[in-house]
This record gives sequence, C-alpha cells and structure tokens, in this order.
Amino acid sequence: MRLGERKRKILRAVIDDYIMTGEPVGSRTIAKRYNLGISSATIRNEMADLEEMGYLEQPYTSAGRIPSDLGYRLYVDELMDRYEISSDFLKFEFDFDSMSLEEIVKDMTKLLSKVTSYTSAAITPQLKKYILKGIYLLPVDKKMILLLVVTSTGINRECVINLNRELDQGLLEKVANIINEKFAEKEIENFAFDIMDKILVELKAYDYENELRHIVSILHKNLKALYNKEIFLCGTNNILNFPEYNDINRAKLFFSVLEDKEALLDVLEPDTTATIKITIGRENKYEELKECSVLKATYSVDDKVLGSIGFIGPKRMEYSKLIAILNKICEDLNDLLSKYI
Repeated sequence: MRLGERKRKILRAVIDDYIMTGEPVGSRTIAKRYNLGISSATIRNEMADLEEMGYLEQPYTSAGRIPSDLGYRLYVDELMDRYEISSDFLKFEFDFDSMSLEEIVKDMTKLLSKVTSYTSAAITPQLKKYILKGIYLLPVDKKMILLLVVTSTGINRECVINLNRELDQGLLEKVANIINEKFAEKEIENFAFDIMDKILVELKAYDYENELRHIVSILHKNLKALYNKEIFLCGTNNILNFPEYNDINRAKLFFSVLEDKEALLDVLEPDTTATIKITIGRENKYEELKECSVLKATYSVDDKVLGSIGFIGPKRMEYSKLIAILNKICEDLNDLLSKYI
C-alpha cells in the first residue's frame, strides 16, 4: 500500500529529525520545526497510523517515535533529499604515482572515515591474473632481510624476514635469481606451488639450507596472500560517538563482527547488481548487525568489479550524504585504478 503524500512528508520529517538529534520525535516537534501546514493533533494521528503500518516505533510509553527498519527503507528508497557535494569536497593529499593499488584503496578508506566520522571499510582489489615481475631479497641488517614481491598490477607484497645467521648479499642475489627464473613474467594464477620444492632442491647446492628454506616458505605465503581478500577498517571507535552505543552490549556486538574476518568479507562482498547497496537493521544477515546499517559501493575498471568500499554504522546514518560521498569516491577510485589494469 502506497502512503499518501501527507504521511510521506511526516515520515520524512520524523526520520530527518531523528537522524539529526538521536531523540524520539513527537508531533509537537514536527509541527514547530517543519512547515507542513497541519496541526500537531493531525500529525499525532498520522504518526499513530504510521506506527500501526510498521514505519515508526515507540521505544517506550509516552515517548515520541523513532523510525523502524521499514521506515528507513522507504526513506532511503523514496523520501530523502539528494545530497550534493562539491567537486573538491574530497581533498587528496596523496602521491598516487608512488603508491600501489592496495595503498590507494587503503588511504581512500582512511579518508572516508576522516571526512565522515563513521567507521569505513574496504575489501582489497581482486584481479584474476597477476604477472609476477620479480622477487627481490635485500639485506636490512646482519640477520634481517627484506622480501619484496612485485607484480604487474601494483599489488605487491613485502615483509621483513629474521634469520638465525647472516647471509651475504651475493648469496641473496643468487637465490633471488633462481626464484625469478622460475616465476618472473609468469601468471601467478597458474602458479604451481609444488615448484617450491624444486627451488629448494636447487638451493641445496648452497649452505644455509635452513635459512633458505625459511625464505622460500615465507615467499610461498606471500604469493598465496595475493589471492586472499583482505579488509581495511578505519575509525572503528567512531561508533562510540553515537548515543545508541553507550549500551555496552550493543557496542560489544558491533565490535565482535568487526573482529570476524569471514563475516566481514561476506558483508562487504561486492554487489554486481547495484553500484551502491544499503542493508538496514534486520536486512543484515548477521545478528550482530541487526542494529546497524551497511552502505557499500563497488569500485571497478572497464566494468570489471575489483572490490568494495563503504560504511558500517548505526541505523541513524546520514544516508543521503554518505551515498553522495561514496559515489564520488568510487568515481575517483575507478579513474585512479584504471592505470593499473
């Protein structure tokens, strides 16, 4: 059943006010703050109807009303005003030319949290094929080396490896050359990890077998990591700025889902059916998110979806503003990432 225009205006006013204040909204408030041209008594009756229809809820007797999940859904789909942001709203202070694809997405996620004060999240870019450009082993200290894995897409891996004994630079270069002969300029997608055993056989000609085996093992893990989806989270404590999360149990539920990587990957999985996907309250699959909303947007290049980026927060979100920001950041991300694909 479609709501009449008067009920739609009242529902939008209630939700706008609740998003702004976080306090249950009464008919007198709507009459004073919003020029609807109707009496407080009429508004009160209409709000009672909206509650009966499932769009509003009354948290306790004699209180004003708050939006239900159904009310938020109608608001997001049909009622809220479109938010306009200026072209320079998101000011980038990054040297993108010197950054990898992953670093760009990570810094964009930080920027989202900074400019909105919400918890932001992103899934790392996922590509079907990587060309391995080279593997480098660089001495950092006497018993410490840097392993650097470089790919054609700018998605790289680096880590510091601690060893029991010192390896001279000449040996490190020989080891890197042996590995690169096997892998360089090949697609990691077709990478047979049993080649690692063959590499170890060749390295037996050198001393320091335990150290070399340790290096190859860590290389193995880093190459596999190129296929593992990772999550960036920023501003996780921002949720505590919302009065709703003064409730310690509600806060615990929120943080518990942030600690569950598999659940987060599921929640943030890119949606190929819509540029921006919003799930509100009980629309969310996980019980821990029944009091939250999730806004996520896909970022892509040439219609190839690479990952997702968005917000996890209370149902009382500034939906219109966040949608506008997500649209803008995805446009910028798509342009920036196109040079890597």
